[in-house]
Amino acid sequence: MPSMDEIPNLIFHMINLAFLSMFGTVLAIKAVKKHFINVLYFSIAILIYGGFFAVKIISSNTNLLFYQIGISESVYLASLVPGIIFIKKSFYAERRRPPMVIFSTIMYVICAIISIIAGFGNDLDPANKEFMFIRYFIDDLVIFPLIFTWNVVNGLLAYNRPASFSSRIASLRFIFFAVSNIAAVASYILDYVSAFVIPELLALYFSFSIGCVFLYGIFMYITWFPPARMTLAIQDPERRLQTGTIATDATKQAPLQGPVMEQTLARATSMAVIEHFGNILATTIGQSPAACSGLLLTTIENELGADALFHMSIHDLEHVIGKSLQSRLEALGVTDSTLAIEMLKKELAANTSLLTLAMF
Repeated sequence: MPSMDEIPNLIFHMINLAFLSMFGTVLAIKAVKKHFINVLYFSIAILIYGGFFAVKIISSNTNLLFYQIGISESVYLASLVPGIIFIKKSFYAERRRPPMVIFSTIMYVICAIISIIAGFGNDLDPANKEFMFIRYFIDDLVIFPLIFTWNVVNGLLAYNRPASFSSRIASLRFIFFAVSNIAAVASYILDYVSAFVIPELLALYFSFSIGCVFLYGIFMYITWFPPARMTLAIQDPERRLQTGTIATDATKQAPLQGPVMEQTLARATSMAVIEHFGNILATTIGQSPAACSGLLLTTIENELGADALFHMSIHDLEHVIGKSLQSRLEALGVTDSTLAIEMLKKELAANTSLLTLAMF
């Protein structure tokens, strides 16, 4: 049984485990259902990170784990692997070997090896404070801030990137994403400072870290599951007029409700994406944007079904562009069809992060 001094840590670990396991599971289900592979990697990272807190809970209440520090350290660091893959697939999809991804991966591997060795060393020699210092320093000030601050920067850069299909709420979701990661980084920095620099802050760490957990949870949740009413309230005026109301007579408008609202918003987003790529196609093959958007729309519906606009994903769009659309352009005798498809693929890869939060 945990002592009275250990109860705050136990509560902290249980709150983290409960949120991460539930959120990660729901996010994974939605990612699989909507065919967003990049988001699936992120949900796996969340679930593995939840496993870190599960190990902490088990090790603090039982003697089942002989190398509890080394094992928990290994699980914690393993959660960052799918996290890095998520970053690559979402923010650097247009580059085969982005320097920042390569640098961060090398740094991660080196630091992870050192930290895991220090963790098992701590198990074998609990009195050795140097092993604990190495773990805290690498985890709290190097690896965790590297990954999560990187997420903050990527979120802010994506927020400032213009795209005709990106609505106001889709842009704000990147701010929510950045704020959630800032809360996580702040918690880990205080963890190190209270342990080694200013021990007096240890009394504040529990309440501060709980607050950071709630901030992380709230902002991360509305990043990936924004309520339809919030989406509508923040929506651009023109798009809100198109998607938020339906005419019941010549003078009266009735607001959309529940699933109907969500489907209408999804369809409006898909149409904005189609118009964006229709414009790119038009500039390449010399046809009108309306004609190119119409061609892309009919290709999508023929390939994915009449209800495609309600559930279209990046994977679906990539499949249609790479196969069905190219075949149609060739059948229509478009001479620059190969160049047009390559332009569309590059545009899709460059805007993967924007498309993810616009369509997910």
